[in-house]
Amino acid sequence: MLRFVAFVAVLAFCLSGNPTLAAKVQGKIVVTKELRESLSELDGKNRKAASTGYWNEPNGVIQVDPPFVNPSRDLGVVLIKDGAADRGPDDVLTVKVLAGSLEKNLVIIEPGTRIKFVSIDPYDHELYSPGMKNFLPEKQSRNAFRPIDFPKEGVFEVRCKLFSHFKAWIVVTKSTDVLKVDAKGAFTLEDMELGKYTIKVSHRGAWIHEQSFEIEKERGEIKMEIKLTPKGKATGKKSSDTGKKKKKKNGKQKSRKDK
Repeated sequence: MLRFVAFVAVLAFCLSGNPTLAAKVQGKIVVTKELRESLSELDGKNRKAASTGYWNEPNGVIQVDPPFVNPSRDLGVVLIKDGAADRGPDDVLTVKVLAGSLEKNLVIIEPGTRIKFVSIDPYDHELYSPGMKNFLPEKQSRNAFRPIDFPKEGVFEVRCKLFSHFKAWIVVTKSTDVLKVDAKGAFTLEDMELGKYTIKVSHRGAWIHEQSFEIEKERGEIKMEIKLTPKGKATGKKSSDTGKKKKKKNGKQKSRKDK
């Protein structure tokens, strides 16, 4: 009798859905050469901004490298599920302050979240965000912390009065989740529910990519690749299709004029 009960329990568990068999997404964010070159052009136009290329100034021998983009530090990636409620304010988030930036050059949080900036530098800092009345320059020594509230949505640039090259961004936005991306751009989403999703990528405080996908089966694995290109430029099949349409349209206009 006990064996029969145990068998029924195992069968019921299998039929109810094994968590290890839930939908899974394996993704990778690819930083293209075109995006890096566009950032180099942007830095060239704005000489006041510190260049993040390996060679900051032309020396006549080695060409200036375009800015390096580390997905884990330089990108912010959020997941939005259609119809899902916002996750609400995050717990107090501790962010380390380094010599040239924060531990992540871009941090994404929910509205109403408090960030505790902790300096791990031997040098003093005076962090501030232009336009924020509650985030004015204030001396902060090593191991000291400074709490700042971000009640509303928006993009807030973080600077340091003592280090002109210091620059980072806090992006306050509503989302279903903030994705963890490694240095190679890889990320994994486990136990995904059925529905439509959108992934948005931010860099230097601007949203540079948006990509949607749908999970239609409760079990299985989805593999996706997100290629980051300069904003407004299409690549691949979509680009060639657009070209064909324009060519056909121009041909029609010509024939009407000839008539």
